[in-house]
Amino acid sequence: MKAGSGFGSTSLSEKHGDVRKGKPLRRAKEKQSEKENKLWWLKLPYVLRILMRSNIDQDISEGYFTLRTESMEQNEGQVSHMIAFEDQNDARNFSYLLESVFEDLDDFSADIAPVTTKDLYDEVSSGGKNVIVVRKRQLTLYAGQPFEDVERALRTLIQERR
Repeated sequence: MKAGSGFGSTSLSEKHGDVRKGKPLRRAKEKQSEKENKLWWLKLPYVLRILMRSNIDQDISEGYFTLRTESMEQNEGQVSHMIAFEDQNDARNFSYLLESVFEDLDDFSADIAPVTTKDLYDEVSSGGKNVIVVRKRQLTLYAGQPFEDVERALRTLIQERR
């Protein structure tokens, strides 16, 4: 027995072969970190979605704002991404932009709808849906801004998170 070791002379590496450090553990940590980065919003109490409503020919239709993108997988077509916001000012500016885009539709409105992050996570997990939560001031949103610019910026966020 070696002095001070408290164990016999057999080391772990002699019993189990060489203990390798490095890449597999680092990759696992990177994947965990990547997943945590995608779900950073779970630490928030709630996020804000945009509920769009319109009344066309006395039929009321409503739904949350989503953005469709081409799937990276072949044969999958398009993928929908729910868009939510961390910041109320960003959500308000976005809803104003939507209302200006659809101003020629009768009775169109884009309202801010808070949802708890737990409820959103449950909805996303159970339905295989995708969600992008826009961080505070991550997008530059201003009155009169072309919606195509905002849409392009959202598509860039989606691509970065894949």
